[in-house]
Amino acid sequence: MLSIRPLSTALQKVAIEELNEVPERLEEDIAALRQWILQQPHLRARGDDQFLVNFMRSCKFSLEKTKSKMDRFYTLRTKYPENFLAHNVDVDKLLPRFRLGTAIVLPRLLNDNGPRIFLFRMGAYNPDEYHFNDVNKANMLMHQIVLNEDDDAIVRNYWTEEQNYGTDEHLRPGKPIDFENLFGLEGSFRQLNVD
Repeated sequence: MLSIRPLSTALQKVAIEELNEVPERLEEDIAALRQWILQQPHLRARGDDQFLVNFMRSCKFSLEKTKSKMDRFYTLRTKYPENFLAHNVDVDKLLPRFRLGTAIVLPRLLNDNGPRIFLFRMGAYNPDEYHFNDVNKANMLMHQIVLNEDDDAIVRNYWTEEQNYGTDEHLRPGKPIDFENLFGLEGSFRQLNVD
């Protein structure tokens, strides 16, 4: 028997209709992904049911997309462990970064039954006080917590950036940063344009 949090009836309907989830096939799908992971000598991936189904939901149950995304996730996690590994967290150092409000998970779903909204305000901090990487560590930790605990964020989520706190990545030295390059999250978020 799988160890997965049950979705609400409304959320399960969304998972079936929008993410191609077939509840009767869930055990088989997770077994196929787990088998692939075992065949990858370079991957030291988590294998718990909830973690694997979260990845599959974020890829609309495409096994090939899930494999690619998981490989990218662990590659980035290896390359940038400080952004992905939430072990030994210094709360006194991290709490002020959370309070900056650069990444906010809105507490209510859109229209009370819609997607989870992530609001990014990456220009809301003083770069003379905080380095981007330090702010980003806090944002990534919050993101990890939400994705581990909030099924609404897994099944449906949107992100938006508040205009007056936005950043122009093309002005940043070097290659422009986007979610896929920075976090390996292509396919995880849909942008919500707010008037």
